[in-house]
Amino acid sequence: MTATSPAVEVEARPDARRIVLTLPLDAPRPRVWAALTEHACVSRWLTPVVPDPDADHRHLLTFEHEGVTHTKALAVTVCEREERLAGTLHDPGFPDSSLEARIDGARLVLTHDEVPEELFAGYEAGWAYYLGNLHALLTDPAPGERR
Repeated sequence: MTATSPAVEVEARPDARRIVLTLPLDAPRPRVWAALTEHACVSRWLTPVVPDPDADHRHLLTFEHEGVTHTKALAVTVCEREERLAGTLHDPGFPDSSLEARIDGARLVLTHDEVPEELFAGYEAGWAYYLGNLHALLTDPAPGERR
């Protein structure tokens, strides 16, 4: 996996239970959108993701941490093509939180709101790490792939 990109700016506000990350973009908007919405692409920079067979517009994300598998569900509530993707993240055993990814000109802004206090530090570090992976994917395409 890739280390956190120095390009990722993180604004963490534990008192507001909010994390905002900004990633400068140097990739065509359709490529960024595909990286956010296509399961195969998301699986390359975030974690394995599959559609939830029991619910429309809901996706299952499987994370491995310290030898334990964690499955989270993301229910997409807003999908504005090549602009904005938002939804509710269900992390079993904790209150739901909300996520929004917005392509804002030449940057991606990811906002995670209502982050459970017990998970705040982990999400802050995790999102910075995973957006570093996204940055690497967008700036260093696979062999034969065009940016």
